[in-house]
Amino acid sequence: MSEQTETIARPSERDHKAEWIKWAVATHGMTETEAADLTKDALMALPAANGSGEEAPTGETTSRKRKPTPDTSGVKIEDIEAAALIRPDEDTEAAFLMEAGQPQRARKPEQLAMDAIAQKLYQRWVDAGRPSQWAKMPVITYYRNEDEVAAWKYLIRRACAVAEAVEPDTGVRVHFGNDFTLSERMAAKIGRPDDAGKTVIMWAAIAKRPVTEEDGRRAVVEAHQEDKENGDVPERPENDEN
Repeated sequence: MSEQTETIARPSERDHKAEWIKWAVATHGMTETEAADLTKDALMALPAANGSGEEAPTGETTSRKRKPTPDTSGVKIEDIEAAALIRPDEDTEAAFLMEAGQPQRARKPEQLAMDAIAQKLYQRWVDAGRPSQWAKMPVITYYRNEDEVAAWKYLIRRACAVAEAVEPDTGVRVHFGNDFTLSERMAAKIGRPDDAGKTVIMWAAIAKRPVTEEDGRRAVVEAHQEDKENGDVPERPENDEN
């Protein structure tokens, strides 16, 4: 027997991401976690549910295509756990890393490993007094080839999305630094000559910004800023207000 989905009106482009998550859960059979893992742009690109009576979005939205999920099968767990340049402390990776393997849904081994790293990194941020300045945040650094960056950032975002927050935080989000290519000179200076030419991915796990219904437009602005920091901002419609 097929499961019936709740009929719900398709949100507009100006609605907050939370409304799009509710719509995706009700009309596309997603879980809240699966819908939350998608950007607002990806949620807006989902087709109207069959038999829902919805009309497909018009204009620019119809041309948007859902980005394919990056292939993470080539990501090795040992590479995930080989975190480098933990700041501001000088603890070794061995003291920082924790074993992954908590059973939670059907998550891939590489995702479970990154989940564990994100949870530990968030706790380090809490223990450090929840610093808001990048220079004071505990940060993990990975050195990856350019074609691997998308898959690694995908794992990092998903890991932060399921990390368990402690009060008064309501959730955990990733805060990426600026990506850059490691020069030969810098690689030699930090003792990683074999990583010259690779992309440097630096990230912290910090508290998710609180969003309430009363915040109204401010909530939308903050959510947009968070997507911007994660590199997930859709193109701004021409008729959007300043």
